[in-house]
Amino acid sequence: MTEKQTKIMQTAHSNGGQITTRQAVETVGNNYHNADKYTGETLSRMVKAGHLIRVRPGVYRVPVGTEGEQSKLF
Repeated sequence: MTEKQTKIMQTAHSNGGQITTRQAVETVGNNYHNADKYTGETLSRMVKAGHLIRVRPGVYRVPVGTEGEQSKLF
């Protein structure tokens, strides 16, 4: 998991296992001119890898049963 993905996961865990695209942009997008695009791509990669589940457009959550496993990363 990349440093940005780890920060996104930390934010999701501190927010009850859920994160919005806006929260993710605020967490990791400060260094990009087009932060929404690049953060959205990072979130999509995390969904494809199984780190997050897309609940609805712009809202993601940590998969059930992985919270304890993911906590070991932090």
